[in-house]
Amino acid sequence: MDGQVTVDAAEAPASAASVEVAREQLDAIARRIEDAVAKGNAKVAEADVHFIEAGKQMLEAKKLVQSGALGPEARWEVWARQNIKLSDSWRRSLMQIAKADDPAAELRRWREARREIAQRHRQRQGGSPQVEPERKTLIAFAREAPMDEVRDVVDYVEDLKRRPKRRELPALPDRIDPHGDGAKGTDDTSTESEPTDASEAPADQATLH
Repeated sequence: MDGQVTVDAAEAPASAASVEVAREQLDAIARRIEDAVAKGNAKVAEADVHFIEAGKQMLEAKKLVQSGALGPEARWEVWARQNIKLSDSWRRSLMQIAKADDPAAELRRWREARREIAQRHRQRQGGSPQVEPERKTLIAFAREAPMDEVRDVVDYVEDLKRRPKRRELPALPDRIDPHGDGAKGTDDTSTESEPTDASEAPADQATLH
C-alpha cells in the first residue's frame, strides 16, 4: 500500500512492561558482575574464573542495553557507569578478556602487560624506594598483631601528627669575635667589651616550637 511505513520489530519502541522486565534483568546482572569481581579480589587462587565471569556478564548486559530493551535512548556506557561500580578501563578490559578465544590466556597476557607498565613507571621514578627496617617492623606488626593493639598504635601515630613540629637551632660558640676571628678562647685577655648591637649579639640558643 502506497505511503505505508513498515517498522521492524527490533526497532519498535519497547513497552513500559518490557522495559521494566529488562531493567530488573539488568539489575540482577549488575549484582552478579560486582559479586564476581569481589570474589576475584578476595580469592586469589580462583580470581581468573571470577574475573572472566564478570566480563561475560558485562557482555550480556551490553547486548541487552544495545538491543533497545531499556528504550531507544538508553546507552551502554551511561548505564554501565550508573550501575556497575568499576572504572571504565577495568570494565573494558574485562569484556575484552571475556571475548577472547582463550579468556584465561588473555587474562594472563593482560596481567603481564600491566606488570611491564608498572615496572617502567618505577624505573622512570628512579626505582623502588628502599624501606627502612623500622618501617618493615611496623608493617609486620600491623599484619600480625591483634586489632586492638593495632588501633592503639594508630591512635599514638595520630597523636604524634597533631603535635607541633620542633626544629633545633645549630649550636653556637659561647662568645663571638666581632672582627670575624672566630670564638674567643678562655686565655683571651682583651679588655674590649662584648658587642652590644642586637645584630652582633649571639643568637638565643632556645628551641623553637
